[in-house]
Amino acid sequence: MGDNLIEVMKEGRYMHHITKTTIKIISFLLCFSTIGAFTAGFSDMALTINSATGVAARAARVERPGTTRIVASAPTGNQQLEVPHRFYAYERLDHVNSSGRRSFSPQTVRVLEQGKPNRYLISTYLGPRWIYFFDKYEKIVNPYVPYTYEQQIIDAIKLESMYPDLISVSEIGSSVEKRQIISIRLGKGSKSIVMVGSHHAREYITSTYLMKMIDEYAFAYYSTGKFGNYDMKSLLDAVTIHVVVMLNPDGVNLVQNGPDAVSDRKALDSLIMTRPSYREWKNNINGVNLNANYPAEWEAKQSAKSPDSEKFKGYSPGSEPETQALMEYTKNNSFILAASMHTKGEVIYWADRRTQNLVSGQRQIAQEISKSTGYPLTSVSWQPATYAAGYENWFRAEFLKPAFCIELTPLNGNSHPHKDSDFDRVAWNKAKDIGAVLATETLKR
Repeated sequence: MGDNLIEVMKEGRYMHHITKTTIKIISFLLCFSTIGAFTAGFSDMALTINSATGVAARAARVERPGTTRIVASAPTGNQQLEVPHRFYAYERLDHVNSSGRRSFSPQTVRVLEQGKPNRYLISTYLGPRWIYFFDKYEKIVNPYVPYTYEQQIIDAIKLESMYPDLISVSEIGSSVEKRQIISIRLGKGSKSIVMVGSHHAREYITSTYLMKMIDEYAFAYYSTGKFGNYDMKSLLDAVTIHVVVMLNPDGVNLVQNGPDAVSDRKALDSLIMTRPSYREWKNNINGVNLNANYPAEWEAKQSAKSPDSEKFKGYSPGSEPETQALMEYTKNNSFILAASMHTKGEVIYWADRRTQNLVSGQRQIAQEISKSTGYPLTSVSWQPATYAAGYENWFRAEFLKPAFCIELTPLNGNSHPHKDSDFDRVAWNKAKDIGAVLATETLKR
């Protein structure tokens, strides 16, 4: 096909963060048939992208509806291809320099091929990436495969591009290995709640669940307006659901890809393994249990004495970059309630001894979740050695507002992740309405 170059000029804090973006495409090798159709033949040309509505300032997105015009300047004169569409998105590139900071110098990539209609494959130093044009609302998330950190970023970009007035994405911090921790905001309302996935690495199906929830709720908003028995349009016009999809991306990467995928194998090997396989890893890559690292009776929390795969609470409360990021994000937003998603058990932890009489309405909300899912409420958590230092405990103590730890999936006798192909049965079928329940209860407060 020959060398085809796309230069992407970026402005903003980081590549995957949805920020102001200007695109200039140069030396895209295009050729058209006599009737103007896109063909497999290419020749050297300079190329720019314009649109009937202009390139959007966010998400490398052309606001819907519009027509992207690919203008090719060739020696024989200008040629062009017009691509009608409703949405435009591309997978951003990121680069971490030697100091660990993300750099944003222009990236040059190569066009490899045109895929199915309105999709173009480009080659980068990070591997192949696609540029997408959407001409209709689509469901994006595939929940039946291992849901990776990278797929989360790609799907977040697509969703924000498809629903720009309903969904926005931001970075709230980064992990030990400098992976971005993102929040996806779903909704337009002034009242807001937060839902968090993958505190624990082996529980990455919670991230799958949250992304599927965003995908389904947004699709419902723009199609019928209904999701089951819920008026999703009215709910999301009144409430914004902040979703921190994958708090522990380094741990998830280890569980899914094994020890050779980590950035510091020697450091990993120094940590104590409490279970036989890395598939059962629970903690972050520092060997700290993130949901035992919050400053909420942390001193009383039972813990291993040194970093390990499952039981170490950290050397101090809030020691980890992941917990620091979530605490800071939570403090900067006036969330009415919070839910931390976990596996396994199909139960709802809703109150603890320290705050049970200080937080109003939490039992009522928990009962509504129970009615929807069939999950029973636990008794009030009474022993700080067991319950303390979790995100939900910290949220209740810090803000005197309801917070829940929801065990999404059934017990199955082991600590391995559930089979991804079982997603509907173990996670979605019973729990799909939880976000809608929480939004409904938020409107009562």
